[in-house]
Amino acid sequence: ALERMGFETVKAEGYGFQVEMTYRLVCHEGKIVEFPITFADRTEGESKLSGSIVSEALVLVAKLWISDFRGRHRRRAQGF
Repeated sequence: ALERMGFETVKAEGYGFQVEMTYRLVCHEGKIVEFPITFADRTEGESKLSGSIVSEALVLVAKLWISDFRGRHRRRAQGF
């Protein structure tokens, strides 16, 4: 599935990378397998997952959806 989707076209970095990869794999009928991981709670410091990172991921999902919608609409208009 990675070969079919053009791995080099993935643009997101950081946490967004996982969001974009999951989206693209689903679109290309790739198989997603989850491996359970247990993270220990932080004993010092603060979470690295800020509101801006969450917002970035939501914007990315919206952009991917819009891009996919436009692509499907374009293909229909061309008779595919």
